[in-house]
Amino acid sequence: MSVHDYDHKLTQIKIFNISIEDKKDACLFLIQLLGPKLSPAGNKNLWIIINSINTSSNHDKTNDILVEDILYILANKIKQDKIDLTDFAKLLDEQLCDMTTGFCPQGRVHRLYQLLNAF
Repeated sequence: MSVHDYDHKLTQIKIFNISIEDKKDACLFLIQLLGPKLSPAGNKNLWIIINSINTSSNHDKTNDILVEDILYILANKIKQDKIDLTDFAKLLDEQLCDMTTGFCPQGRVHRLYQLLNAF
């Protein structure tokens, strides 16, 4: 299945009134907490996403969703103890490593969206 099968279908995620700094802090929280549990490729790709916050590289225009919005939601779920870190780290790493084969904004969003629905 192609990640583009979900183009124009993921419209229910919208984060309003969250500053770029708060989103970046949430992403850095994930790196700090999960970085040691991720593979080198997973870490590298998470840093690529973090360094692309508020750019077109993280904006899935077909669904009008930002990758950092999904990471912000996931970080908050972790902070609320709603996610098992061992399982989450494995699945996050798998999705991040899959991004190596294609790093378009839609691919970033759709892969992380799967995690959001899993937890």
